[in-house]
Amino acid sequence: MIPYPYFETPDPISWQDATTYLGSGRVAHPRTFEWNHGVAETIGALLDAGLAVDGIWEHRELEWQGLERMELHDDGLWRLPSGQADLVPLMLSIRAHRP
Repeated sequence: MIPYPYFETPDPISWQDATTYLGSGRVAHPRTFEWNHGVAETIGALLDAGLAVDGIWEHRELEWQGLERMELHDDGLWRLPSGQADLVPLMLSIRAHRP
């Protein structure tokens, strides 16, 4: 089950979590608010700003443990467990330039 919407919503998702992906430290003010942005909205914003998109890449891995169930591999990257790794991309890279 996917617990959060993919498409944009007017209200943010609120989190209360003192952990950090930067190690074992704790965050002093753990309440955050996040708005989701779909791929089309993100690329549209770049195009609306007059940028030319050179490439888009989807990634099955992260350089940090974004979710508790992620596993660290020998290459130093974090991935979802076997059987879940191909469900959704974990990260998107976009390269653009101003023409």
